[in-house]
Amino acid sequence: MQLHQPNFIQQLANLKARLLVISFAPPEHFHKWLDYWKQIHLAPELAGKKTPESNQLLQQTVFLSDPQREVYRAYKLGKYSMLTVYGPSVLAKYTLYAAQGKKILKTREDVLQKGGDFVVSAEGKITFAHSGRNQLDRPHSQILLDSLLRA
Repeated sequence: MQLHQPNFIQQLANLKARLLVISFAPPEHFHKWLDYWKQIHLAPELAGKKTPESNQLLQQTVFLSDPQREVYRAYKLGKYSMLTVYGPSVLAKYTLYAAQGKKILKTREDVLQKGGDFVVSAEGKITFAHSGRNQLDRPHSQILLDSLLRA
């Protein structure tokens, strides 16, 4: 995930934009994932840096649980195939995490549910929409920033 990098966080703050993270997991499971994400992704990126980026990111982010998947249906986010979810690129990423000693969070949730990245203006206009080929396929942060400028 590129959104936790300090440069992106600062640019996001300069645009007065906010992140909205929506999960179909029930709140208690979503909070476990959030703790995992902070430990595995956010903390290592900011380790040893005497900057407020981690708090700034969390202050600019709203986390919502959507167990009924109303938002997923509204944005037409369907399902991945089993081969897509457990294909070579995903297994290679998990192997890399294991080799780096990173904990791999086991989930009870629907691993086939597609996710997406969207930029929506204050007026509700979608200026960017992306649903990847698999769960690792995410747009580069600069693409998101450019979309925010158009919002």
